[in-house]
Amino acid sequence: MINITFFNLFTIEILNRYYADKVCDDFSFIPSAQTASMLSGYKIVYKQYDNRLYAGIQVDTTTGNVTVPIDEGAQFVFFLKCNNSLFYNFTNSPVGGIQGNLLYFTNKNNNPVNGRLMISAAITPYGGGTTYKAGDLALSGGSVFEAIKTSTGAPLTDATAWLAVDTDSYVSANDVKHINPDKLLQAADPNDLTHFIPAADYAELLSTPGICGVINIVNDSTLPVGYKLAPAAKITPFSIYFLNRATKWKYILLSSSTGTITQTAPTTGTPAFPSPGVPANSFISAFPLRLNELQPATNAFTFQLVTSGGQTVSTLPLAGAETIATPDIVGDPFYSDIYLNY
Repeated sequence: MINITFFNLFTIEILNRYYADKVCDDFSFIPSAQTASMLSGYKIVYKQYDNRLYAGIQVDTTTGNVTVPIDEGAQFVFFLKCNNSLFYNFTNSPVGGIQGNLLYFTNKNNNPVNGRLMISAAITPYGGGTTYKAGDLALSGGSVFEAIKTSTGAPLTDATAWLAVDTDSYVSANDVKHINPDKLLQAADPNDLTHFIPAADYAELLSTPGICGVINIVNDSTLPVGYKLAPAAKITPFSIYFLNRATKWKYILLSSSTGTITQTAPTTGTPAFPSPGVPANSFISAFPLRLNELQPATNAFTFQLVTSGGQTVSTLPLAGAETIATPDIVGDPFYSDIYLNY
């Protein structure tokens, strides 16, 4: 007698530092037609819940073996569709909706960081001769740094050129791949997706609008434990982690209002806002601050306005994802406009 149950084969989660709980449910996981057929043939069931995709495989509990073994080298391809129109406003994405570029994630990246099984590529170590643009990431001593302007050779200690992030691993330019219907251009471009996913999946991708990323989970027995597909009752998820965007915060007052904006908490680690300059009645942070969904009462920092007449306006609203202004100078960070009426 055969006793059948389902064990977890793999779980994929998407995280974003913008959200208080990091849970990013802005995407839909869509299996390619070929993958959907393969999943059925291997007796694998799948379901998305919020920011996670769960895949379970049929197992004979008497023997402990899967009922239909997965072939070595089998590839399960899922397309990612973003359902949040503001996602690229509050997220530091190396794609940002650019046509022809997609994000590509795979368990073959083998990039474990801080207990997470990242399926994004490792961030490239800092290079003194590399030209970095605002938003680029670099790794040094296990810590991640974000460039806040275009520069070459600026040391990571230069606060005018770099922001320290933390020791996690985030989606970076190393995860960008290309799609092109021209076969000659496909062959000549080593970062074209045709070199990474099966031909049938690539053809479907070319004809499917609105896809911003591809996940490819490969059954590869040579991968380290955790990254190889081994059915289990519990298993650490494969993770994709986005960094929240850092923008210069621009408080814009009524034309008749003047004063100064000061930081109320904490007392260190965040730049002061200079007095109004150009344009008048605008306060711009000394360097970029990160967008997040937290309200001022629970945020890591808050600000207040002290008017020229001695009136105190506190607590000022934080920058949101709705109003993002383009840089004044190419290579500078984006601006978040915050309008104040009092």
